Amino acid sequence: MQNKTQKIVAAAMFASLACVATMILRIPSPLGGFINLGDCIVLLCGWLLSPLYGLLAAGIGSALAEQYGFCFEGGHPMAGTHNSGIKYTRANMFAGA
Repeated sequence: MQNKTQKIVAAAMFASLACVATMILRIPSPLGGFINLGDCIVLLCGWLLSPLYGLLAAGIGSALAEQYGFCFEGGHPMAGTHNSGIKYTRANMFAGA
């Protein structure tokens, strides 16, 4: 049986993992949202932690990623464009860089 401190630490670790995993890779969904690696961490929170700690870890991690996150997509000035977004992405963006 875990004590309360261990549960809080585990929930904090899962919250940070959910935040980072959400920011690493976002795949746009045709329905307007995103599919990301953070979804896997959210499911793990629900399976491995108690319902309350799983809810808090998944919710806080996802909220932090949404509030402070950024998405690795689009352009970069060194690749010849300052625009960002999926519509500016090219397959050969970093060719010769």
